Amino acid sequence: MTSSGQLEHLIEDTNYSLPQLISSERPDRVSSYIMEGRVAILVNGTPYALVAPGILIDYLSSPEDRNIKYQFSDLLKCIRFFALFLTLLLPGLYVATTTFHQELIPTEFLFAIIASRNNVPFPVILEILIMEISLELIRESGVRVPGPLGQTIRYRSEL
Repeated sequence: MTSSGQLEHLIEDTNYSLPQLISSERPDRVSSYIMEGRVAILVNGTPYALVAPGILIDYLSSPEDRNIKYQFSDLLKCIRFFALFLTLLLPGLYVATTTFHQELIPTEFLFAIIASRNNVPFPVILEILIMEISLELIRESGVRVPGPLGQTIRYRSEL
């Protein structure tokens, strides 16, 4: 075994579900998970620790949440969960309403959508997929580009 990532792939039950292990290189985060009663797996020669089990709320929380009052921390987690919910459902809702249920859209807004779609040669579902892939490529390029330019790309793609 050469890395904790290889061990993670061997331990997980399936590759098609949410991650079951949390990978972290922050000692404070790993120690807080240990104090909560979770198991930390350390691999010799790698800076990452694997923490089991990983639950959904762990992926929506930030290490900085421990430094603020729990009321604000819980509010931020609720906002992140709501943002996740919107991110997953809004593209499908847009495709469904513009393609099959136009009567749900107010008339003036529907006319604006139709006018903006006149020059688009793609169907709505392909347009959404191209948009999602483009945003993901911009986000990944911001992670890979070093220096201030990468931070600018990352910041602009999150807006």
